[in-house]
Amino acid sequence: MPPILLFVAVVAFLLWRGTASDERRQLLGDVWTRIRHARGQWKNLAPAPDPFSESLRTRTPRLFVTPSLVAIKIGVYLLMVVGTSPLGEPDTLLSWGASVGPQTSNGEWWRLLTALFASWGAMHVLADVAGLGGAGFLLERLVGPGAFAAMFVGAGLVSGAAGLAAHPVTVQAGASGAIAGLYGLTATLAVWGWIRPSPATIPLASLKRLWPGVAFFLLYTVLADGLGSEALRVGFLSGVGGGLVLATGLGLHTPEPRQVATVTALAALVVAVVAVPVRGMADVAAEVHYVAGVEARTTDVYD
Repeated sequence: MPPILLFVAVVAFLLWRGTASDERRQLLGDVWTRIRHARGQWKNLAPAPDPFSESLRTRTPRLFVTPSLVAIKIGVYLLMVVGTSPLGEPDTLLSWGASVGPQTSNGEWWRLLTALFASWGAMHVLADVAGLGGAGFLLERLVGPGAFAAMFVGAGLVSGAAGLAAHPVTVQAGASGAIAGLYGLTATLAVWGWIRPSPATIPLASLKRLWPGVAFFLLYTVLADGLGSEALRVGFLSGVGGGLVLATGLGLHTPEPRQVATVTALAALVVAVVAVPVRGMADVAAEVHYVAGVEARTTDVYD
């Protein structure tokens, strides 16, 4: 037992032995009264029920898309950590589904999706999880799991295709475009709700609660990719476009299946339009390595 706890125990024992039984009962009664008073004050300090949050729980009682996305993101990173390949290396990321022009454009289009769950490192995972969790738990309840999943995947694919066209030989990994799409959707639904108030109008207090995750995500993304990140710009605009489709009727119910299908079809169309010009990109990595080797050997001979 630590000395301070032993000292307190000895003092308490001496005080207890030095008091009469009536005094002990009175002391215990005073302590119990103070405990009950403190419990009452704690209940008064508890936040009042939030009508908007209660309405969201009624609209979508259970969440499973956002927790599943977070679990997959963290799970893939943990598997990368226990693997034998060094973290943060392009070859490692490509083996875990990252996207790069010569491979993605030559029949491996699935990389546009799997790249959302690959990560450069621990901070990258934390930033994506913070950004996704901040908006996800609000949006999934507001628009429903189907529309939320369609918006996340659609924005991620569109931003991935745009990044592939802009930087074809750069390895792309992470969900920054998909998360930016969720922010675009949030902004659109918030403005729509203020123009046409309804029970689904997002109050300012709910938006304020998102800022810690949003700030951390944006700070990391800007430091890693710069202010001109195609993923952020394209993803956000995708979210705005999707929000315009999903906003109609949102005050009464979650988006209808036809609206979700429209968002999915538009995302697929944009991906196809962006991907067609870059399909079949030549993979010259082997030739580059060969030329580099020849130059190294020639330099050695010359020296």
